[in-house]
Amino acid sequence: MLIIDAGGTALKIWKRSQKGALRCLKRVAGNFNVQINSHAPLLKTLTELQDMLQSDTILLGLAGLSDEVQKHNLQHALQRLNALKGKTLRLMNDWELQLELHFPNQDGMVAILGTGSVFAAKVDERSVRVGGYGRWIGDRGSGIAIGMAAILHYLRALDGFFEDEAFCRIMRRHFKDREETLRKVYQEQLPVQNLAPAVIRLAAKGNPTAHAILESEATAVAEFIGLLRRKVSRPELVLKLCGGLVEKPNHYRDMIEKAVCTKAG
Repeated sequence: MLIIDAGGTALKIWKRSQKGALRCLKRVAGNFNVQINSHAPLLKTLTELQDMLQSDTILLGLAGLSDEVQKHNLQHALQRLNALKGKTLRLMNDWELQLELHFPNQDGMVAILGTGSVFAAKVDERSVRVGGYGRWIGDRGSGIAIGMAAILHYLRALDGFFEDEAFCRIMRRHFKDREETLRKVYQEQLPVQNLAPAVIRLAAKGNPTAHAILESEATAVAEFIGLLRRKVSRPELVLKLCGGLVEKPNHYRDMIEKAVCTKAG
């Protein structure tokens, strides 16, 4: 079985071994969120990668896939591709895919923290989701949330609300002044999630502004996880942190794990 995970910053192709281990075969950078972009980038990329899609069954998870009409239309478009003809295609959204990957035969819970965020659990073959409101309404704990908070703090520092030269020095690598900041955000649609790794590295060095940004987001993540546990009435449910921000050990992941232990019980 091949597994395709298409999110806001990349599309990844995975293969599961007979023993259940996952191996990443390919990563393609790009925004494949079908709520933000059309599904054209997805179709184009799958066509270009058709030589890799050598499996009878393909599991495809898409960020932003939210309703049955959208799912039906996309399924129809995908099955017209030469790369997918004759194959069994299981189409689902990103949180359903992560539950399938990490808890194929058991109950469990995932917190997906990448470009966006969403929190979901599977209990007794029933799925429950909270959060995942989208970048403009709020994807707390995500790269976009961290990036937007960093920009807000930078503008407030430029206005004189507080001083933090180390933080402003990092931000000046992206925006030289107030005018450029506003232009890049509003006119150029800057991918603000790209700021998150720098904020995480700065927080790990003890910077107070970066730490405050991550602390706020980690607390919000813990609140969503706590809500999810109450909804499914399973406080002991195993939690898996997923997504580009937390898939590897880092300072932000440590902060989230601490916040979950103290606030999401």
